[in-house]
Amino acid sequence: MALLTRLKLHESQAAPPGRWKLAAGRAMTLQPPDAGLLRVAHGRLWATCDGPHEGALNDSGDHVLDAGGELRLDAGQRWVIEAWHGDSPACFSWEPLPSR
Repeated sequence: MALLTRLKLHESQAAPPGRWKLAAGRAMTLQPPDAGLLRVAHGRLWATCDGPHEGALNDSGDHVLDAGGELRLDAGQRWVIEAWHGDSPACFSWEPLPSR
């Protein structure tokens, strides 16, 4: 988790590919320049995407991901992620999708 020290929490930026640990009570903003997958390895993450959102209320942009869950982030979308449980960290990975 050494890469975590290079992250500035609460600021928009793309996280470099790799594994990350998000401490309980902390949030981070991701705005990837390329599409990719956010995968939860341990714990639970809450993720929300800036709008505008269309469709049913389930398309509001909020997602809760358990260990093993994944979420596709499109290029340029702004996501805020937070460890879901107040006393437990969440571990996740971010991997860009291959270019077509």
